[in-house]
Amino acid sequence: MYKILTLNNIAVINGAYGELLLSNRMGLTKELQKSASDQVSIYEIDQPRGSRDTYNRAIMMLDGVNSEILLAVRQIWQQEILSGIESEAQRKESGGNVTNIYIGGNVSGSNIVSGNNNVVTQKIQDSFNKADAADIQAELKKSLKQLVEAVAVMNKSLPAEQAAEAAEDLSKLVDEATKPKPNKKWYSVSVDGLVKAAENLGKVGEPVVTLAGRVLGLLLGLPGK
Repeated sequence: MYKILTLNNIAVINGAYGELLLSNRMGLTKELQKSASDQVSIYEIDQPRGSRDTYNRAIMMLDGVNSEILLAVRQIWQQEILSGIESEAQRKESGGNVTNIYIGGNVSGSNIVSGNNNVVTQKIQDSFNKADAADIQAELKKSLKQLVEAVAVMNKSLPAEQAAEAAEDLSKLVDEATKPKPNKKWYSVSVDGLVKAAENLGKVGEPVVTLAGRVLGLLLGLPGK
């Protein structure tokens, strides 16, 4: 009876808050109760007070919750970094004849608008559109589109030749990532190319490194070669 009530409560909460809820849940285990009574965390326990299985189950659930919270915090940081970089770039470029790239807004209507309709800009636009239209898992699609945004901003700080190479790596990564069975050999090379392009750019390159790593992690979790 208690289990049915718990499931009903979870269903009500899911219906009310939807995507605002964490997908991982922390169960009330005996090990957690003991830790709370001793006013320590499970991570501070050298030896479990109960069975090893109960302890491992508690650690696994806690790791899942904490990892999801950490991911959410990092996503907020990345959004703030991208916003700050874009604002600063627009401020510096407002007085000259330069290429401005803006990405965002409603997903279905998102566009990369460039002052100069060059090959690099078009390739980035194509990558964004392909990721947006792909029939892939939601988190991978979201991460790919965020990576496109980050590369578009990063490219403003790269020499023309390196910017073209980064756009090419991005295009190959999106092409491979949106296939039913992505090939690890090819998407790993593309991710490595993007990371190398971003490594020496400081804060401008940080979002690319982080998002490329996230995309790689998601792809490694997909069925494929």
